[in-house]
Amino acid sequence: MDFEAPEEHALLRESVRQFFERELPEARIREMDRERRIPRDLWKRLAELGWVGLSVPEAYGGSGGDVMAGVVLCEELARRFPSLAVDWVLLSMTARAFLEHGSEEQKAEYLPRLARGEFIMAFGMTEPSGGTDILGLTTRAEMAGNEWRISGQKLFTSLADDADAILVLCRTDPAPEDRRARGLSLLLTPRQQPAVTVRRLELMAMRAACTCEVFLDGASAPADALLGERGRGWYHLLSSLDEERTLAAAIYVGITQA
Repeated sequence: MDFEAPEEHALLRESVRQFFERELPEARIREMDRERRIPRDLWKRLAELGWVGLSVPEAYGGSGGDVMAGVVLCEELARRFPSLAVDWVLLSMTARAFLEHGSEEQKAEYLPRLARGEFIMAFGMTEPSGGTDILGLTTRAEMAGNEWRISGQKLFTSLADDADAILVLCRTDPAPEDRRARGLSLLLTPRQQPAVTVRRLELMAMRAACTCEVFLDGASAPADALLGERGRGWYHLLSSLDEERTLAAAIYVGITQA
């Protein structure tokens, strides 16, 4: 069976290539790589082009693109600036997390801001003690009055230093015997507070993607910061990670082509 890509995918591919030629030359990319940072004004520019909100439905101010449109965008971004593609994947995951598990109030609050390039969220999953065993996490959260208090440490949390909030996977309830995935929740934790410390890590490549260590020392999050159902955070996260794997594959296709 032959596969013919829609015309809009070809137009998107050409638009990205023209953007790099016109606005983001290699010298500027190398500068951001040395600085280990993608400035917020670049995200604002990509938002103007409709790319930051590609995964956000039109009803919330986005472009309403499908997964294949995201694949095309990731592939073309990675051909010239892999760090930018890596961080864009996080923006796409953010949109999907809110769409599938957010309350109506959370969708109305965060999705339009995401599409405008005004909201960046990092995903706090991996921990130093657990490595790839995410279910072995030790970060805890409990209610104190009318807010959550979160304590623990995260590792390889991309975009954390530039994020407005970190979606922290943490234990809020005891796990039943042999069911470690139960009792984990996702808490939307404000980044700019004294109890959240972020340290950028040195990488060999994709340095501008800004992966970080995050220290949560009694960090606070409002009572309504819970994304999805309490105790079901790991299951909610899997749906976002499923799409992330597809987009990550597109990144490496773009790098290989380059």
